[in-house]
Amino acid sequence: MVELCLYCNSRPVHSTAFEKSKYCSINCRDINQDFTNHVDSSLEKFQISNIPFYLSKDAKLNFEKPLLILISGLHQKLGIWSSKVISETTYEEGSFINCIKLAKDRNFDLLLTNPYESKLISPENHVLQLYDEVISKLPKEKKLFIIAHSYGGEITMQLLIKRYDEILKNLDSIYLTDSANMSFPNDTTWIDDNLFNFVTSDKNLGSKIIKPSRKFFFKQSFSAGTLDHPYTTPKALNLIFEYIDSRLKLLK
Repeated sequence: MVELCLYCNSRPVHSTAFEKSKYCSINCRDINQDFTNHVDSSLEKFQISNIPFYLSKDAKLNFEKPLLILISGLHQKLGIWSSKVISETTYEEGSFINCIKLAKDRNFDLLLTNPYESKLISPENHVLQLYDEVISKLPKEKKLFIIAHSYGGEITMQLLIKRYDEILKNLDSIYLTDSANMSFPNDTTWIDDNLFNFVTSDKNLGSKIIKPSRKFFFKQSFSAGTLDHPYTTPKALNLIFEYIDSRLKLLK
């Protein structure tokens, strides 16, 4: 009888090398790894309402470094953009790892949220609590940037709606990947100029999207260069950081 992979349940256990862990490949096995094994020493693990998250160690002291907040899509584990991408490519491609590297190259502090860990608190309230108890207590001069995938965009909008006046004092820009939002603040002026959504499309990466669809409510919508929803973050990531670089230049 063929034994199927514990993660994907569609491919057989690959070889004796994986028989003990019961996965079909290194990638499927790695999805189930603790993200802690991949985090470097500059990030420290904290808890809020018994939910773990990561924050740069000096984020509470250094006002010169901007803070990049990462919010994943629905049901993903801490530090993961897409378990599907990990199973088909590499852990780095489907996790926060490449994003962390790009952010550190630009001297960012980081906040890695963990919205789907608890059944007792909603994803939206997890990030709202992080804002109230962590982000709002950081140095007042610290600029904020957000990258969010899929439902992480809805979480971001809920944060913006509920803390609109407070967060806009520090929020520089938001970058979404294939987010189809249901919630918007009453005043969308700031969003029109400072929020960028990279969506599934057969157009070249970065092409302007004007199609009137539920997914394209945002004025600044661009092709992520793929038709596969889980891949929109890794495909668009380098371009997102080009946008971030242009914003950083304006801060100097």
